[in-house]
Amino acid sequence: APFLYDSNGKVKEEFNKLPVPQGIDGKMYAARPQVRAKLKESIFAFFGGSRTNLTPNISAWNTLLLREHNRIAGLIEEENPTWDDERVFQTARNCTLVIYLRLVIEEYINHITIYGVDFKVEPEKWMWDSPWYKRNWISAEFAVLYRWHAVIPSLMKWGKNTHTTMEYLFSNNLLLSDDGMKGNLRDCFHNICDHRATNMQLHNSEGGFMVGRDKSALEMSRSCKLRSFSEYCGYLGTPAPESFADITQDKDLQKELKDVYGEVKNVEFWTGLIAKDHSCEAI
Repeated sequence: APFLYDSNGKVKEEFNKLPVPQGIDGKMYAARPQVRAKLKESIFAFFGGSRTNLTPNISAWNTLLLREHNRIAGLIEEENPTWDDERVFQTARNCTLVIYLRLVIEEYINHITIYGVDFKVEPEKWMWDSPWYKRNWISAEFAVLYRWHAVIPSLMKWGKNTHTTMEYLFSNNLLLSDDGMKGNLRDCFHNICDHRATNMQLHNSEGGFMVGRDKSALEMSRSCKLRSFSEYCGYLGTPAPESFADITQDKDLQKELKDVYGEVKNVEFWTGLIAKDHSCEAI
């Protein structure tokens, strides 16, 4: 992919309709303009939102999808010489989206779940008319839950060096430099897979950035007026906790939950899910 910024740190004219990477021009680097300027040298011109360059992991994934899109587009163009560029582009885009969906749902979600449900991507007409299919019944709960920042390791090793989470942001140079992956995409994904995710439980996040992300999830659940953890347990047909010990066997966590919520019935949905003792097979 080409780079987004020119040598003066300005978005190149041909990319002025792309979203600016979130945070790169914000207060995070206000006191460190030289760091910001260095990071901009390796920011790619990706379409798809303001977070497409947030970490080298995301940039590597976007690069892989971009290459696959272009490969498919070449095949489509060869088979359909009368099609214009827009039709070739959109058809290749739809093909790439299906590949992406299948990887997420059939591989990723099936990998992390402990329930043995074999999810499939089959977006045909029969699915929309099936009695089990429901639209947006838990959109608020899902939006709150889909916050995986707590499983991000506090340290990441790329190539020869180890970096903190904050040093990792916008650091596409780690993909390209001799101290990093030297532009080898296969090595990038091997490197990513070699890092274990941390457990998604209370006290898992170190200070600063990650704690702020968890706080945002709590604020979202409160603004949506989600019911308590106990009420969700009852609604889903699982035993509602009668004491803090029913949530966790950790004595220290029991005390902290009691100090914050007073009674177990007051424990919030998000907090209860994270505090709950996990199955040994779950993340």
